[in-house]
This record gives sequence, C-alpha cells and structure tokens, in this order.
Amino acid sequence: NPGETEVCDDIDNDCDGDTDEGLLTTYYLDADSDWYGNADYSVESCSAPSGYVTDATDCDDGESASNPGETEVCDDIDNDCDGDIDGGLVASWYLDYDGDGYGDDDLSESACEAPSDLYVSDGGDCDDADSAVHPAADLVCDGTDADCDGAIDNDADGDGYADAACGGTDCDDTDTAVLPEVGGGCALGTSCLDIQDAGHDDGDGEYTIDPDGYGTGEDPFDAYCDMSTDGGGWTLIANISDSDSDSWSDLSAASDAGLWDSADTLGDEITFEEDYKSAAYLHVSSTALLIKEEETNVLQTQEDCWTEQPFVDFISALSWSAGGSDYTWDDSSGAWLCDFTHFGVTDTVLRAGDHSGSELVVGFKWGEADGAQDGNKDRTMITTHKANGYSIDHHVDLPTGLGGFTSYSGSEATEDANECQGDGPDQCTNADQNYQLFVR
Repeated sequence: NPGETEVCDDIDNDCDGDTDEGLLTTYYLDADSDWYGNADYSVESCSAPSGYVTDATDCDDGESASNPGETEVCDDIDNDCDGDIDGGLVASWYLDYDGDGYGDDDLSESACEAPSDLYVSDGGDCDDADSAVHPAADLVCDGTDADCDGAIDNDADGDGYADAACGGTDCDDTDTAVLPEVGGGCALGTSCLDIQDAGHDDGDGEYTIDPDGYGTGEDPFDAYCDMSTDGGGWTLIANISDSDSDSWSDLSAASDAGLWDSADTLGDEITFEEDYKSAAYLHVSSTALLIKEEETNVLQTQEDCWTEQPFVDFISALSWSAGGSDYTWDDSSGAWLCDFTHFGVTDTVLRAGDHSGSELVVGFKWGEADGAQDGNKDRTMITTHKANGYSIDHHVDLPTGLGGFTSYSGSEATEDANECQGDGPDQCTNADQNYQLFVR
C-alpha cells in the first residue's frame, strides 16, 4: 500500500510501480569459486544467488589461482591479474655449449627455470665453442677478444693488434700508424731515420723496417741502426770484412761489378765480422753514406751525396771506365765524388792524406782493365782521395776500394785482399779490417 516503505522482497511495497527500486545489489558469476567474479556475467538481486559474488575483478574465472588477491608465482598464469603473466619472475636462459658458465646471446630461452642443464643464466659468450673465451676470461695477447668486450685484448691504441710487450704483434701499441704486416713483421718505420723522426729511437741496435711501407711490396726486415753518430738515423746496408771469403772482392769477368750492383743479399743475420749485404742496400732510400772501420772510425759524406734513392740504384747507375788513368779519375771517367767529414779517426785506417782542408772526397766508380788483381783499377767501388791533384793519397786499383782508406806507400804489384783489403801489410795498423756501410 502507499503507506509502506519499500524493502527488498520482490514486492512493490509502496505501490509506486517499481519493485525493490534502489535496493537491488549486482552479483557476478564466480565460476572458479575464488570469491572474485566475472564482470561479463552478472545479476541484480536482493541477496547473492548461489555461485555469485559482489567482486567483478577476476581476470580468469576458470582458474582459481588467478585473481587480484593472489601473489604472482612463476606458473605461466597471471596470478594477480595485473595483465603480466609471471611478471618479474621469468628469466632468460642461454645455451652454454662449452660449459664455461656463459651462454650464447643468440641462443636463449625465456622461462621460469633453465630448460636443461646446458642452459645458464649468464649470456655474453662471444665464442661458445671455446671455454677460455667468456666475459670473465683473463686477457690474452694473441690478437683475440678473450673477455668478449668487443675489443682486442691488450690493444691500447685500438688498432686491432695486441701489444708485442705481452706477446702480441704490435711493436708500438701507442701508435695506430704502426701495424704488423699480414706476412709477419712489425716495422717502426721505413728506415732508421724514419724511426728516429717518429720518436721510436731507443738507441743503437736492431729495428724492424719496411722501406716500401705497410701492406705493399717487400715484407719488413730487421736492420741495424746507428742512432748516435752525427745525429743518428743511419741504416746499416753492408759489411765488408777481411775474412777468408772475400765476397765483395772476388774477381769477375770484365765490366762485372758482382755483389755491388746485384739484387742479391748476403748473410741471413746482421753481422759486423763477416761479409754481409742487407736488404736495406736494395730498398732504403738515402742521400748520404757513413763508413765505419771496426764500428769506431768514421767517414761521412755530405747529406746530398746523390739523389735520394736506394744505394744499389746509385751504384748501378755509375759509368764504367775500362782503363782510365789514376790521375784522370773524375766524373767524366765514371766516378762520382762526394765531400766527406770524419769522426774519431785515431790511426791510418780510414785516412786519405792528412784530413785537412775541404778538398777530401769519397769516390765511387767501376773500373776494369784486364780482369787481373794486379793494381790496374780493378773494380774500385768506394775510396777516399783528394778532389784536386789526385797525388799519392788515393787509390783506384783495389778490388773493393775500401782498402784505399790506408795511405799509399809504393808499388802494389800484387793485391792481397786479406791485407787491409788490398794495401801492403806495412800500412795495416791492425790485422783485421771490417768496414760497415750505413746510409741516411
């Protein structure tokens, strides 16, 4: 009747035409009985029908372990209904083929647990076939990246080659311009002078040079460098010794300069005691010659003795003189004359005249009269004499020429290459003569 107050009893208590208006509750189907219902299935009622609840936030009403009241566990279900299945609980697992504890990033699985014993939780292995290569590996010096940081180990300058100091191939790991050749060898420069100019000078001794530059032509080779005489930068090209085998002074056919202008080298290691011809003789460009006797007494030509070129090219270009007189030994007869200075001369061995004045020269020439080693201008290669007058202080009759650094004392009908490379024994201040030729 109109005097009644509406209550929720399925009756229109106050006769206003509406039954239980404003008093009904919405209930949601809870099919999995977890006290959270499905928002898609609801009814309005004064009391909860069987299997219905008032909460409509169940994200999977077919799974009782999935509802907003649950704690997320790793079970492939969105337990807490936050929209993220196993949120924060799934790990990446990496195949560790070599068993070093680090797996391959490209072979990974996402799962709550490792798919098998071959999988580990740490990736980053850049070579999963080598157990010595992984992110925690010790650094090596073999030109590889053992710790998988993307850079060659012990490569301070980042040029892709490990420091030679620890066993690598980079002979200067502070300079990206210094690289080892593919065929072997690491050159610090094209010559001893180039090494010195680049700041790699470490005193007299052996260095690796590459006259034609990185990656072209001949492979690098070792050369002896004089880094001290007159500013240094001198490259050893040859040694002419007084040993039993006179490789430089062997008689050959007429007009044959033998070892002097050939493309051959002599000896497989640097030596100051035996005949030796370095690859530097053939390849190092230069303009000046330094001659030492027993590594002590020194003669040096001026810096522009010849146009810059390898010494073999300069020697090979000299004219041949078949029988010119000693007193006409000048440019027109095939000689090339260069002024010289001297350092540390203490005896007569490197001496031509009295070393006074500016008219002393080093001469280069081929000469052959009759092919006999008898004092007739037989293949003089290098000698010292006065530029003007040519008096008695010069020789052009020596098989090697370098014997001419001793003073002349009369007729030399027979040359003896074991006596100061041609001069009489009365002029030898020491029994053995070893001449070193350097260029710069």
